Amino acid sequence: AGSLFHELLPLCHLGSGSSSMVRLSQHTVTAKFYAVKTTASFVGSATRAQVLRELQVLRGSESRHITQLYEAHFDEGQIHLILEWMSVGSLNTVLQQDAPVPPYALGGIFCQALRGLTYLHTVRQVMHRDLKPANILLNVFGDVRLADLGLATDHLSSTSTSSRAACTRRVGEHSSR
Repeated sequence: AGSLFHELLPLCHLGSGSSSMVRLSQHTVTAKFYAVKTTASFVGSATRAQVLRELQVLRGSESRHITQLYEAHFDEGQIHLILEWMSVGSLNTVLQQDAPVPPYALGGIFCQALRGLTYLHTVRQVMHRDLKPANILLNVFGDVRLADLGLATDHLSSTSTSSRAACTRRVGEHSSR
C-alpha cells in the first residue's frame, strides 16, 4: 500500500505552534479531509523529542476522545503527522466567538475531555501537561478530542518526590485553615 501522505493535497493553513504548523489537506482519491501537522526541519532535539513523544502516545491510542493518528511520514528532516481533522476547530476558537456557548454544550465538551484525560491517565499512564482550550478539538457531530500531546509524560516520571512534597505542603496549608 502507498503512503497516505503522498496522496494528500494541501488546502489551507489551520494553525501554527512554536515549532510546527497544521494544514488542512484532502485525500485525492477519497476526498476525505485530514489535518497534517508538520514540524520544521530546523528544530532542536528537545522539540523533535516532543514530536516523537506525541507520535508514541497517539500511535497506541484507542480512545475516541484522543485525536486519531493515521500515519507519520518522515521527509527531508521534517516529521508529518497525518491526523483526524476536527471540522469545528478548537474550543479556544469557539469561545472567542460573539455568541456565548450554552452551559449544557460546555458540560458535554468537558465530559468528553475528561474521558480523554481518564483514558490517558488510567490506560496509558500518561499526563497531558498542556491541557487548554486550544488543545481541545471539536467537530460538527459534537465529538471532542484532546490534541497536542507533545508535552505528555509518563505518570511516574512526572511526579517527583519534590513535587509531591510541595503538593503535600500546599494541601496541608489549606486543610489546617
